[in-house]
Amino acid sequence: MSDALWPIGARNIVGLGGSPTLAVLAMVFVACLLGPALFGHPKEWSRHLARDLKALWGFNYVLIFGLCDAVASIMIYPNQIGYAMVRWWWVENEIIIVAITSVFLASALSYCGQQLLNVQLRKAVLVCVWLIALAVSLLHSLNYYWTVPSKNYDWRLSWNDAAYNAALWLNQNVPESAIVGSWNAGVIGYYSKQPVINLDGLINNFELLPYIAENRIDQYILNKKIDYIADIKPTLDMHLADKSLSVTEVYRAHNSFMGQPYIIYKVNDESPQGAE
Repeated sequence: MSDALWPIGARNIVGLGGSPTLAVLAMVFVACLLGPALFGHPKEWSRHLARDLKALWGFNYVLIFGLCDAVASIMIYPNQIGYAMVRWWWVENEIIIVAITSVFLASALSYCGQQLLNVQLRKAVLVCVWLIALAVSLLHSLNYYWTVPSKNYDWRLSWNDAAYNAALWLNQNVPESAIVGSWNAGVIGYYSKQPVINLDGLINNFELLPYIAENRIDQYILNKKIDYIADIKPTLDMHLADKSLSVTEVYRAHNSFMGQPYIIYKVNDESPQGAE
């Protein structure tokens, strides 16, 4: 569903996926509001738009939920606005943007049609527009699925395999009492015998978020006495590159799906300790 809603979805906040930017979406709204008013009947146009928008009022609970969801997410996790929110958390809210934008556009076009065309001509134009839209959609699908070079993927591959293999290595080479930390802790936490601490704050948020806000994840690792850190290399580099944490690489396995190695670091005992 999220892929279908990208063109005017919530991802426009950060411009992901090559979609139109938020500025383009704003221009569509401005054009829909001001365009029909140029016919010299702004009050009549306002009533026409209000009537069409009123049809959405029966679904006001969706808007209320979306607003509450967005406000709560921003207040609690402001650092995730450009990442998790627009990628996953707000996917269900995109239908709100799509519905409102569609009503604005349809209302503006119908009002302009009433001012410019008679009834019979409006029907003919409507049929032509639908046929053109259908033809464009079919041509796009044909071009996308049949006429462009395709890549052959091995769909058996998964980046979860890297975490699973790392968990097996931990089970064979690390004491069960050792504590493991990971930002992507799901698979390794499920299959490893060692206790795993999530380092991205999704589970232990109230405890970890102050450290994340102050950029002190290394101090959290030391305070929680984490013995090993396991994750994909880009994640480790992003979170540990500028930290003074002393670690030793004990495991590395290349994952062909991600094109990156999965690494396990051992936290050295000589890492500098500090107060919480």
